Amino acid sequence: MNRPKTLLRQLVTAAILTLAATTAVACGTEEKPLTIDEMRNIFADKTLPAPASPWSNMAPVGDDSACATSESAMVDVPARSALEPQLRLPEPQGWTRFTQLDSELIRYALVNRSLIAEQFAPNIVITIEAAPPGDAQTVYGQAQQNLTRIAGAKDMSTEAVTVCGLPAEKLQFRTPSMGAPGPDQHVQALQILTTSGTQPYLVTATVQTKDPDNPTYQRDAGLLLTGLQVLAPTTNQ
Repeated sequence: MNRPKTLLRQLVTAAILTLAATTAVACGTEEKPLTIDEMRNIFADKTLPAPASPWSNMAPVGDDSACATSESAMVDVPARSALEPQLRLPEPQGWTRFTQLDSELIRYALVNRSLIAEQFAPNIVITIEAAPPGDAQTVYGQAQQNLTRIAGAKDMSTEAVTVCGLPAEKLQFRTPSMGAPGPDQHVQALQILTTSGTQPYLVTATVQTKDPDNPTYQRDAGLLLTGLQVLAPTTNQ
């Protein structure tokens, strides 16, 4: 098996899910499935739009005292601007960096090769982008519609949660296997709204597997999503 190419395909699958929840897809008119190379090209030159006008109901800035504690080592997700929120993520044992899709949109990805099932390595993808106008309920509702319409999400459930005191939404759903026959991907995702200055940002963390009953995966996925931190930029702290 060509393991690097296989992992790239799997991470693109996760990237498709996260991109489906963004304004780039919501505003598009072309719904034809994209090839792997087309997806890589999109992510390679993805740039954040100029700051939007302030919302009437701005999301607050993350508070580190309100973040969940984690027993795993924490890693900093590199920012591409001094104004972007600071993102930190647990790195459970066995989860390693995958950098081939790093871009303006996709900021961090981890895979766990020891948990491969159905030729699929569990992974998590972190994205950040300037958020569209609207309050949290509006933005999250649009993301749900896009995931169903474009990514084929089914059996979706949602839960209102907080991440470091920020309004957030946790989603669970399944999507059809992409790139190869097999069982559905089981996906969990977090969407978090925050602001820096007057600019709202949407942070998304998407973790997925084809073996959702694996106890190690269940534990690690819980650690990754519960331990994600979204904080004020380091320059503001």
